[in-house]
Amino acid sequence: MTLQDPKVKALLAGVLALAFLVILGVGVSIGRFIVPPAARQGAEPAATQSEPGQPRTMLQTTCPITGLPIDRRFFVVGKGQRIYVAGRDQLAAVQQDPEAALRKLAALGQYAESLQTVCPVSGAPINRAYYVEYEGRRIYTCCPACRDNRVKPEPAKYAQQVAAEVAKTFAPAATP
Repeated sequence: MTLQDPKVKALLAGVLALAFLVILGVGVSIGRFIVPPAARQGAEPAATQSEPGQPRTMLQTTCPITGLPIDRRFFVVGKGQRIYVAGRDQLAAVQQDPEAALRKLAALGQYAESLQTVCPVSGAPINRAYYVEYEGRRIYTCCPACRDNRVKPEPAKYAQQVAAEVAKTFAPAATP
């Protein structure tokens, strides 16, 4: 028997085809269990759609004070969010009224970077796939039940809870 023998060629082709199908099948099976990047802890999706029919929102790119592009060196931690501005001159305005800055971002179809790490309902680690958008911020939960049954009906209540929890870890302060 040599590699030139038609029977050997057919046998090798069959083995290769079988190996390919096994690899493909395993890859598909493993792929179902891989967490999408947007749902990983700490990963903020660039743009998403929270509910069908709702406008798309995206992570903050615009200064809520000037309307100019943000400079990531300058931000204020307020209301559980990191609110970026275009430069040092805008820090005081956001420090004075972070709620107004968040509302402006919401009007622009943007949301501030969340510093939240635990679900305000259960206290479990958040899953960034489950959230409610509220006035320029996202309130993340650990699961769809917490989101749909508790946070959606009362987003203001849970936004305050998140802000209080984040304030324990991050003292409201501006960058230099």
